[in-house]
Parts: sequence; structure tokens; C-alpha cells
Amino acid sequence: MYIIAAFNGDCVSQVFNHEAAHSLDQGTNGGAAWQTAVAQSSCVPDDYANSSYAEDFAQVEVMYNYLLHKGSFPKDASCLNPQINYMNGTARIRDANVRTSCDPSKRPFTL
Repeated sequence: MYIIAAFNGDCVSQVFNHEAAHSLDQGTNGGAAWQTAVAQSSCVPDDYANSSYAEDFAQVEVMYNYLLHKGSFPKDASCLNPQINYMNGTARIRDANVRTSCDPSKRPFTL
């Protein structure tokens, strides 16, 4: 599966992170574990996250990325803990957020 994202205009980093999160999702949003994490949370990041599990995943990924790089949120977000804990407990997601270099074992894609 290939995901291509096109951006037009002046986008903030959160938009890039959100759209990249759809690729990182890899069907996670449709799984019982993610949906349980959402059900156990008493909030979602914003109104857009309420539109679908896929959009919630992408919005939480933006917040998770922020948390990993900034160390804390500017206000209490403990209502999201089950979703943040899911992100942190999933190696594929956690590792994608902290990787600082490309994986040399992966072959380059060419058209």
C-alpha cells in the first residue's frame, strides 16, 4: 500500500504530522485495542478527532509526537492517557516518533 500526501499552501508542522500519522496508522484505528483505548479515555484531542477513529488516531499522534519532543503538555491532558499509553506501548509507533535517522537496511524505492 502506498500513501501519497499533497500539501498546498503554508501548512504548519501539525498538519504534516497529522497527515503522516495516517500512514503510520496502518489500520490501527480499526482494531479493538485502539478503540478500547479511545473508549477508556474521557476526552479526545478536538472536535475533528470525534469524526472517526482514523482522525482521532492522527490527532493523538500529533499530541504524542509533541509529548515525546517537548516532555509535557502545556495543560493537563490526562483524560487522553489510555490513547497516549497505547501509542507509547506500540513499538512501531513509538520508534517512528523517536527515530533520528533512516534505516540503512531498507532498500530505496524507485519508480
